[in-house]
Amino acid sequence: MKVLALEEICKKNISKYSFDDYDLGAFSKKLTLFEHNQLAVKNALVALWEFQKNRDALLSQYMVLKSSVEDNSFDFGENDLNRASFWMATGAGKTIVLLKLVEVMALAMKKKQIQKKKMLLLAPTDQILNQFKKLCDEYNIEHSSKIRLLELSSYQSFDAQLDFGDIILYYARSDLIDVEAHTSKSNDGKRLDYKDYLEKNGWYVFLDEAHKGVDRHSTRKSYYQELAANGFIFNFSATFSDYIDIFTCAYNYNLQKFNSDGYGKLIAVLDDELSNFRTEKDFSDEAKQKLILKSFILFAVLKKAYFALSNIDQNLYHNPLMVSVCDRVNTIDAGLKLYFKTVLNILKNNVDITDLKLEVIHNLQDKNYQFVTQKVSPEFIDLIKDISVDEIRKFVFHAPQKSNCEAYIMKGNVHEIAFKSRGADKPFLLLNVGDNSDWKKNIIEELGIDVIEEVKNSYFANIEDRNSPINIMLGSRVFVEGWDCNRVNFINFINIGGANAVKYVLQTIGRGIRIEPLKSFRKRFSFFKNSPFSLEKDAKIKKFAPILETLFVFATHKRAVEDIIRGLEQNKTEVSLFIKGIKKNSQLFGPLFVPDYENSCHKEKLKYTISDNEYSKLVSFINHCSRDVLLLELSGISNSGDFCLHTIERILEPSNFVFNNLSAEPLEELTLIKKIDLFFNSRLEKLKGYKLIDDEINHYKFISSNCLNETEIEKINRDLKNFIAGSQCSEHELDALFDAGSISREEYKAALKNIGKSDVHNEYVQFKNIAQHFYTPLLIENKGKEGYIRHIVREESEIEFLMDLENYLKQSDARLNKIEWAFSKIVENVDGIYIPYIDFSVSKVRKFFPDFIFWLKDEDGYRIVFVDPKGLNAPNNAIYKKDGFEAVFHDKIDNVKVSLVYYNKNNVPISDLDGYVVGSIAGIFENI
Repeated sequence: MKVLALEEICKKNISKYSFDDYDLGAFSKKLTLFEHNQLAVKNALVALWEFQKNRDALLSQYMVLKSSVEDNSFDFGENDLNRASFWMATGAGKTIVLLKLVEVMALAMKKKQIQKKKMLLLAPTDQILNQFKKLCDEYNIEHSSKIRLLELSSYQSFDAQLDFGDIILYYARSDLIDVEAHTSKSNDGKRLDYKDYLEKNGWYVFLDEAHKGVDRHSTRKSYYQELAANGFIFNFSATFSDYIDIFTCAYNYNLQKFNSDGYGKLIAVLDDELSNFRTEKDFSDEAKQKLILKSFILFAVLKKAYFALSNIDQNLYHNPLMVSVCDRVNTIDAGLKLYFKTVLNILKNNVDITDLKLEVIHNLQDKNYQFVTQKVSPEFIDLIKDISVDEIRKFVFHAPQKSNCEAYIMKGNVHEIAFKSRGADKPFLLLNVGDNSDWKKNIIEELGIDVIEEVKNSYFANIEDRNSPINIMLGSRVFVEGWDCNRVNFINFINIGGANAVKYVLQTIGRGIRIEPLKSFRKRFSFFKNSPFSLEKDAKIKKFAPILETLFVFATHKRAVEDIIRGLEQNKTEVSLFIKGIKKNSQLFGPLFVPDYENSCHKEKLKYTISDNEYSKLVSFINHCSRDVLLLELSGISNSGDFCLHTIERILEPSNFVFNNLSAEPLEELTLIKKIDLFFNSRLEKLKGYKLIDDEINHYKFISSNCLNETEIEKINRDLKNFIAGSQCSEHELDALFDAGSISREEYKAALKNIGKSDVHNEYVQFKNIAQHFYTPLLIENKGKEGYIRHIVREESEIEFLMDLENYLKQSDARLNKIEWAFSKIVENVDGIYIPYIDFSVSKVRKFFPDFIFWLKDEDGYRIVFVDPKGLNAPNNAIYKKDGFEAVFHDKIDNVKVSLVYYNKNNVPISDLDGYVVGSIAGIFENI
């Protein structure tokens, strides 16, 4: 499960802010920001405002959402707050959003709504930077305040952020940001030592193609983070895979969202071969040739559909293009030879494709596209049935008759080779490589292809033109970044696979996702609100449109098929949907106090737990080592050598340890010393006093589900609203609300059914109205629906405790008439009410979150009671928590008495817990 935490935080906080100062839609005469683009800019501002104004609250909200992350190894802390990611599919307007954000942030700085800092754009290639420059020029035509792009190498520390009203945006190649040691070694002389550009107050850094690098800990990414230290970094990419980028995603318009909203082509991965070849070995040469032939069959169908649509209107759609990508094209490998052999075979011979067509049909029939619940159309299946070899030669190779192949070399062009069918007047395939000399020497001669020199300069320069004759483009990473074309309907991955394949295939697929059925229309035809055609033409277009609106993905490498599917799966995100209407109870007595802690310096109280045998071995190791050598080995584990020496001295004193004989995995001696040092230097919080409760209980604001869909959540929200209305209003009050139009007839009827009820069951959750609870209503998980909703009461022991409490409240206990009281559920690692303690089983300082907190008050005093119904499941741990409680609350402060109760009706006798185990609800209310 992927949690997009920052996007959820932005959704919850966006209503706090006004965007009236900003014209978020305007960009240029040709370009405006769509609604989803504007929301991306808003969320960027919200993320920045929350970071600069409410840092502690932002960290708290992150920690709440981190509790639902399944990967326990995922690390997130305060140092990760100054970042926001924008996961935007190719074609979703990423560049426009970035430059618009630069504009609004410059205005926000001018209005002192955000801190003033310099802005820096980093992108990995000159080609991408040139796209930014081109878009800046378009922006500047329409605006009096220009965006001035200045090279980072020209930066001076005294430069003003705003120069004569213009917006200064520094830029650099992200792959050339380096350290001094490498700048002198660079042949291009363009590498920059990032330390020369560090700002005391940090930069606002905009990082494009932010997925590059192994992960956030990669060396170059650490340079970007240092530039953004005390500042903020905005990461933009279409293909995030590192979880820190996904977790800090402020706006998600990735391939899944982009596609399901109607933008971009549907995606069909031809993965049936995985079920046909279940061995560990790769596909055989014969199987690979079959795959390539299948791609030509489907591509011929696409071209046939294109010409049918052109007969309806010449401006409809694009001229389809097949892109075949290889990991390496300058190295002549077997995969490329096989590809050309397959081309030559179908050009020269009458190939029987009957069985292949049946296999393609079997693969596509009833197949759902990626991300959407839509199947391949029956019309498409019919076209596959009817396609012939002659039509493949005609539509794909411009050669209706059998023929040979010719290669055309362009004078002065070392990158391209065009391939024509002999007798045809135009090429069908373009090879685009770094250097074509090896091709001329090897593969072309080996396959018997004649080489002809041509005057034309380049076919690639006009590849986006609908009149381009090129049907197949063969190349490598030239297609991955900085190149966009509406024409791509087919991607063939040839011998792709390996560690970086997931990012690679996603970037390549991104090249083929764009769509433009008509000029300036960017959605699929079924999403047109007002069709410009007649009903008769609409019917014809709908027949063929889904074919031109599909991107087919093939691979000749088994691992590549798996990587493609895995990569697309990474774009699938689960967004939490919140249950609305739960409110803080305004009828509770006051004041309600909670503990207020501060760090303690009493380190000598911390005792490490170790076995006798392990301790003996450790002491022997220390005594047989030279102190100087040992300190050298341990350098860096603490702040200085003195601390290391102090740790060793404490290790040699047995009174600093608690000994047991529990078996544990033995640690290497130096590793064990480092672990003990970390423990000895831990801070154990102590009680400073009590404070009025503020936001320490906040889990009810985050009750949500990423398992239920919108319809199911809407049903829960509707039932909740009706329950609250019925449980809090009389029939007369409901009549008045209905007469005033405040509630609908359906809501009125539903609320009437709930009058006087204290609890109601929905399919997934029970709403319970307890007058003394901190928020209302209290939500309890229904049996059999475990795990559907986060942060509600779900433990059997907690539910049993609440039932006992309700039964007790129905009785006439005179004690209750003399006191005021309230209570609340506490959720671990979400709420801020806890008891610090030492878990001696693992020698760690931890936080104990009891399940409930009670506040009780009468004329003689004030009492806080922590109640833990399931605490005795692990008796040793319960004792450690009790010891922590006694260490913290040993003195009465501010006339507040604090108690800890392990609620257990079985009265399990544990001598070390005498006085802490209570077997009845009445016991909680005693001794006020």
